[in-house]
Amino acid sequence: FFTASIITILLVALIINVFCKVLPKQKARINPEKIALENANIIYFLDKLLVPFTFILLRLRRRVLSDQEASTPKVTEEELESIIDTMETEGVFDEEDAELIQSAIGLNERTVYDIMTPRVDVVAIEESMDVESIKESFFEHQFSRVPVYKEDKDNIVGILSEKDFFTALIKNEEIDLKKLVSKPIFVSESTKVNDLIKEFQKLKKHFAIVVDEYGGTSGIVTMEDALEELVGEIYDEYDEEELDDLVVLEDNRYLVSPDMEIEDLFDYLNLSEKPDTQYNTIGGFVYSLIGGIPKEGMIANYQVESIVDEEEVTYNLEFTIKVVVNKRIRSLELKVDLIDIDSHNNKDKDTYE
Repeated sequence: FFTASIITILLVALIINVFCKVLPKQKARINPEKIALENANIIYFLDKLLVPFTFILLRLRRRVLSDQEASTPKVTEEELESIIDTMETEGVFDEEDAELIQSAIGLNERTVYDIMTPRVDVVAIEESMDVESIKESFFEHQFSRVPVYKEDKDNIVGILSEKDFFTALIKNEEIDLKKLVSKPIFVSESTKVNDLIKEFQKLKKHFAIVVDEYGGTSGIVTMEDALEELVGEIYDEYDEEELDDLVVLEDNRYLVSPDMEIEDLFDYLNLSEKPDTQYNTIGGFVYSLIGGIPKEGMIANYQVESIVDEEEVTYNLEFTIKVVVNKRIRSLELKVDLIDIDSHNNKDKDTYE
């Protein structure tokens, strides 16, 4: 009796799900206008008929559930993305428009930490720096704004505009950085990108200092960084075109950017088991493998299991550090080898040389 009841429940659930949910939704997606017109009258009649019941149920729900639970969106992000994919397939949107909308939806998931320029790459000016050195810094890096710090980058005192600096220079005015700098905006690493754009619009600014949980300077972020999440890379006349994150050298050898996301690399290689690490980028991951200061020629190995043709196999990822600048990895070479599991089952999962 118990087994029969379970089978009956599962069968009924399957029938209800397929014939009352999946198929009607799919049919309505294919012919939305026709289905809507055919059922408009009966939906209107049922809506009016059930008003007393829905009113009572909504009042009970508000009493039982919290405000947050009661205000759950009627359309989830996944459903919205599915609708956009369908509209793209049917030709309502072209590919570029669909990607732009998808990017806009994803802004509430991306944080400032994901798009900022990290502290190690930040070009900043010390408050006591002489005029010639400031000029050379602007000429060399071609930035329109740079942060100004006092003694240490954790103590940012303002933002210096290239325009304001050279205007004062041309007018033969005394260069006093304390008067030329504007008040900096500070945002946390966890700030959402869409909130960052709103903050920039509200304050009419384009540049912010990113701080970590301890209040130290973590990096910088600009309006351009935020907008690039929507429309892709924006180049001006001073930008050098960036190299691809991954360049195929041979069938199993690649030139990898240390800024490439770990998830993107493993997805490209069809490796299902992602490494358990606190780092998001390949450079940070390799840094954790070597456990010390990176040097050119250093090799780090990482073994990962994957499923190929329904069989479990093991790959060895050999990372060779090609270029190091200021103790930071700038270029990596990756070699991927399929290894014999039995001959390696006693080895550590990750090693370095």
